[in-house]
Amino acid sequence: MSTAANLYVRDPRRTRVNAHILLLFLRHLFPGWEFSLDHHGVWRANGTILISATSADDLLECLAVAAPDAYTRALSILNDADA
Repeated sequence: MSTAANLYVRDPRRTRVNAHILLLFLRHLFPGWEFSLDHHGVWRANGTILISATSADDLLECLAVAAPDAYTRALSILNDADA
């Protein structure tokens, strides 16, 4: 891996920026939900229930169970964009 790529991966500011982009994306995909990431790294989704997770992946898994229709709709949007 090149030094520039290595710095990109390890730069915590870059991770934080990517998290903010993901939050914006989640708000677009799940319009009935509010999303946040606190300074401890806890992801939260507040919609029909409150979900707290230690990673974005865990949050998405919980959303699939808590809001299966919204999750299916989000997958449909992503699949349409990929086509």
